Amino acid sequence: MSPILLSFWTIILFSLPFWWISTSIERLPLRSLSDQSRTSLETLRFSETVLLSVQGDPSWLDEARLVQEVRRELEKVDGRGREEIWLTTSREGVRGDNGSSTTSSSTTPWEIVLQPSTSSSSSASFSDAPPPPLLGSIGDSTLYVQICPENYASLPSYLSRTLSHLFPTSSQEDPRTAKFSDHYTLAFTLLLEDVTEPGGGGGNPTGWEIEKGLKATIQPLLDALSPLHTFTLESQIQYHSPLSITPVERFLPAIKTDTGEEGTPAALTSTWVVEKEDTKAFVNSEQWSLGSQGVVDDGPTLQFMMFVPRGGRRPLRFEGEGDKTSTSFLIPQQGSLVLLNPAPSPSSSSSSTLSPSLLHPPLLSHLRHLRRLLGLPSPSIFLPPNTTFAQSQSNPLSLTRWELSWLARARTLQNVRDSVEGVRGLERLVSKIGEMRVGKGVRDDVFGAVGELEEIVNSSPSSPFSIFPRSSKALALSSRAFFNPTMLGLLYFPDEHKYAVYTPLFAPVGVPLIVALVKAVKKRRKDRADALKKEKEGTKTVVQEEEKKEDGASNEVGGSI
Repeated sequence: MSPILLSFWTIILFSLPFWWISTSIERLPLRSLSDQSRTSLETLRFSETVLLSVQGDPSWLDEARLVQEVRRELEKVDGRGREEIWLTTSREGVRGDNGSSTTSSSTTPWEIVLQPSTSSSSSASFSDAPPPPLLGSIGDSTLYVQICPENYASLPSYLSRTLSHLFPTSSQEDPRTAKFSDHYTLAFTLLLEDVTEPGGGGGNPTGWEIEKGLKATIQPLLDALSPLHTFTLESQIQYHSPLSITPVERFLPAIKTDTGEEGTPAALTSTWVVEKEDTKAFVNSEQWSLGSQGVVDDGPTLQFMMFVPRGGRRPLRFEGEGDKTSTSFLIPQQGSLVLLNPAPSPSSSSSSTLSPSLLHPPLLSHLRHLRRLLGLPSPSIFLPPNTTFAQSQSNPLSLTRWELSWLARARTLQNVRDSVEGVRGLERLVSKIGEMRVGKGVRDDVFGAVGELEEIVNSSPSSPFSIFPRSSKALALSSRAFFNPTMLGLLYFPDEHKYAVYTPLFAPVGVPLIVALVKAVKKRRKDRADALKKEKEGTKTVVQEEEKKEDGASNEVGGSI
């Protein structure tokens, strides 16, 4: 029995090192941000150069003095120094990247053009009317401001507030904005409620010229956003998309518009309305196949749906505030849906193809929702007070460089903030959970994220575009490290779970081996004690026999005498 027991324990003892190595948790050291770098990133600022010019040469306007007054107002408004917003004139020159002064205005993308009016101060001196307000209009990269001697006193304050608004120091994240990614997939889906039912004069579309429609509406915005994102466009048609809710029929004024949002009321007509409480359940995710058709999952997918109701439910609209209705709604962080009600036409056939002109109104609605999903501000948020878009920039398809810079600034600040929080959160998590695995992949990702953040601090960014790629990469690395699947496996694995796993595994084998070992040790001790006892008894017997022999020999000697 002893050799058998010895072989079992020999195998166990030799297996212990391999078991220890295979079950030990790898915890490599992580690189952390220094306190100085963290402070610099929390107060990250950019340096923007703005050229101030005046149309004409009014005698009552001193450009150099105006620049000094605006700089002082900027420091009062939000504490910005002259290094953050460098306002200069054409005579003073534009500051280059190295801080030197140049005379070419082509080195700066931003310009403020003052447009003096023809009104004279003498005509206003005899009137009690207040001075006309300062009005501004934003072009692609130029801010035009109409001024006159009467409102010149408020010009420095107006310019400082306007510049602070166009170049914000912080970003407020909209909960409806999609999660940031370098790449987005835009999936456009035409949903036909029931293609087999007659369309009621409008026909049931069986096709759509979506490529031409996207090229005319969506593509200009995507091209303008190419410095920040890349996009993949997909399209599909679903010929059977039943609703999980039931619209109600109401008699409402007919509204004829290009966008389907507002218009002039006409006579009452039968309209099918989706009530407010049913709007959230309008998208039938169980029966609508809305997944991306792409093979590789590269970034989030934004779904843009056009729903065509069956002929018996046209026109279909969504209930709004009061008596208002709409034909679209935004799905926060996911996409949008637009109702498409084909207009009745006697000449239309039972099936048709949606032309680009028919797709233009719903695609415009999708365009507005896409701008919000990507974080572009609405005009009410972006435009400073008493400022409008220039006539050339009133097209909703266009994107000014001011808006692109605003988005790049907001996204960069958000990426840096989320990257710092991701790295710090990972550090706190690893220090709190002592048995969390930190492998080579996590270590390299954290090292790369911290390296990118350190480079941002050392680079002294002059514009958000200069550090946007680094902030994007830092966010991607920190997010990948934080959500690494090798760490999530041991995230909630306390010691009690170990006992629950190992006890049923080792108890049936370990208890008999330990009992057998104890019995073997006791038996060996007993056998050793018995052997010693027998040895002592044998020694005593030998001594007694020798004594008897000696006594017998002595007796024989005495008898012979």
